[in-house]
Amino acid sequence: MKSQTSKSPSYRDFLYEEFKKRRTKEPSYSLRGFARDLEMNPSRLSEIMNGKVGLSDVKGMELADRIGLTDKECEYFLDLIRAEHARSALAKKEAQERVREHQKTMSGLFDAKDEGQCLAVLQLVQRTSQSAQHESIHDDESSSRVFAMNSAQLAYAKDRLQEFHSSLVKDLQAIPGTDKVYGLSLQLFEANSDAD
Repeated sequence: MKSQTSKSPSYRDFLYEEFKKRRTKEPSYSLRGFARDLEMNPSRLSEIMNGKVGLSDVKGMELADRIGLTDKECEYFLDLIRAEHARSALAKKEAQERVREHQKTMSGLFDAKDEGQCLAVLQLVQRTSQSAQHESIHDDESSSRVFAMNSAQLAYAKDRLQEFHSSLVKDLQAIPGTDKVYGLSLQLFEANSDAD
């Protein structure tokens, strides 16, 4: 896949990532097979992925459905298409603004250092959702604790978890040589049973 550190994310990145994911599962998976699965002409898909032709909203919605994008991802995917290919200058400008707002939101939520990380977060959300539904993650680490506490301290506990979460992510992102995207999940919930 092309590096995203020097340019803005593109709807093509979703296609590249999906193709890459499928090829990882099946090394002999080809662009022709990808086109077949997307119900597209292989040469047309190649032209789209190489930036020679664009996508319409209708074709974009079909592709979003076929690659399994969530509603939010589909909205972003379509805005990326419109930002590049909308026929009216106003529609293009509005889509570009929504893309910028989306990227700001993602950057603020996840302390993303560049636009490429925003796309990586979207892809992580998609993969996490798919993994939870279809396959187990083999290299995960998890632990849990059950304990009693004063419920009046819940706000304090949530603040401490958020501090830990932010601090750990900041420390890990500061180390050079990142090569993979990981998810970190912290949960605090009441474990009492309502059965009497």
